Amino acid sequence: MVPSASGHANVDDITENIPSTVQSGTHQAVVSMAISGNIVVLKTRTGYASGLAYDIDQLAAPFILGTIPGAADTVIAIVAEGTDRGEIFEYFRGFLPDDVIDAARDQFM
Repeated sequence: MVPSASGHANVDDITENIPSTVQSGTHQAVVSMAISGNIVVLKTRTGYASGLAYDIDQLAAPFILGTIPGAADTVIAIVAEGTDRGEIFEYFRGFLPDDVIDAARDQFM
């Protein structure tokens, strides 16, 4: 960490050193995933929506246009029109818990 002119650590340096779920693996707080048109809805345990939205944004998928976290337990991910649902599904494999992936499979395949 590099201190700022005031002698305090730079905020960007601090947040860069905090591992997100993207860096550490599966996002265990997700309890379900559904798709409707070009919108993916992810439900989380209470309090995890913002963190999940952040992690999805950090993945930088070319077909995810952005995310919107709800107040507590819902994330909406907007997917580019025309994106194959199978591609979306495969993208979230390994990032979401296996039971969530298995339960959502029929909607995406």
